[in-house]
Amino acid sequence: MLDAPTCLRSGFILSLSFLLIFTAYSATEVLETSIIPSHCSGCDEGPTTGTCQYGSMCQEKQQFACDVACTAPFRECKSPLGGVVMGTMYLTFMTSAMAGPFLPHYFGEKKSMVGSSTMYAVFALANLVVALNPTNVVLQWGIMLPTAVLGGVAASFLWISQASYLTRLSVLYSQFKRVPAIASVGLFNGIFLSFFKLATLAGNTISALVLNALQWSTVSLFWIYTATSVAGTALLCLIPDLPLQAAAPLPTEYTKLLEPDSAVATMRSLAALAMDRRMLALTPIMLLNGLQQGFLSGEFTSNVVRESLGSAAIGTVFAVVGLVSVSSSFVFGKLADKFGPLPGQLVSFAALLAAYIVCYVATVTKCDDQWSLVLTVGVILSIGDASSLALVNGMCSIA
Repeated sequence: MLDAPTCLRSGFILSLSFLLIFTAYSATEVLETSIIPSHCSGCDEGPTTGTCQYGSMCQEKQQFACDVACTAPFRECKSPLGGVVMGTMYLTFMTSAMAGPFLPHYFGEKKSMVGSSTMYAVFALANLVVALNPTNVVLQWGIMLPTAVLGGVAASFLWISQASYLTRLSVLYSQFKRVPAIASVGLFNGIFLSFFKLATLAGNTISALVLNALQWSTVSLFWIYTATSVAGTALLCLIPDLPLQAAAPLPTEYTKLLEPDSAVATMRSLAALAMDRRMLALTPIMLLNGLQQGFLSGEFTSNVVRESLGSAAIGTVFAVVGLVSVSSSFVFGKLADKFGPLPGQLVSFAALLAAYIVCYVATVTKCDDQWSLVLTVGVILSIGDASSLALVNGMCSIA
């Protein structure tokens, strides 16, 4: 029997399960381009196992004050697999999103979330296989690419089911509290995104402890991440199925026969929704969110954090970023309920613009140890990202 406390408790369980699942995934996403073993080709001089190359000459990385890296003019040989994997996953996520509503329609939001979330554990397990086979390039590509495709498809089902479930849960909560239906949307989205953003903090803290403090291998790290993802999926099994809408009266001999919506009709409805003026108005913000996520996990990580502080500091910096994102998501969710989405969006745009300008004009050299600069930019980026993402989700819920 659902009531207001049960709805609130279910919201927390849903949020906690996503925290566990994305504790593993968010940290892996940040590290994906650096943890896959590098391989140089065409090494006529120097060790063939070297990961630094200049022309046909290869050599091993050298120890710097903050990191192990290549010395000039040698450049690090980086495996393209990490970037290909993440690009493939998000491409399939985007292309399969139009079909995302079909699975929740037939199986319900809960079963869809449980089933699709298992692919995140499979993704962690695939990275474990890569860590166990650092020299088998064919196996690495053969394991990671199919996993990326399946993971992208599963992500579309997972997020559409989550959005539907959380919105219905907030409406039920409002009904039990006898307040307007959309009055609790910001509360539930704020709670969820606070837990979701905490995943960045938790995942990168685990990474920093395992790889740096304990000096364990990536094999141990991905065993932990696989177990964490499985625990998150198991927790999803505890949320209740939400009641269906009131059934229509039983048909009589005078009732007109109506054909159910076909797949074509559903796709047309989705296309009409995509062309809705409100969705078109949100499209630039959604695109900005995607670019921001790519910048944070890509350029900022490799060209700012690693260059200035070293690889060992990535987990620490993103733990701080995650902590700021957690508090920002909840605060902006509550503020949106009181003042609307516009003030938060303006704060988001101003914060992101300031961070990008600082990254453009600041000078960063190898191991210059600019902690204040890196943390300041990271905090500003996390505030802008959290406010924009929380408010877009809230506006989509009430649109």
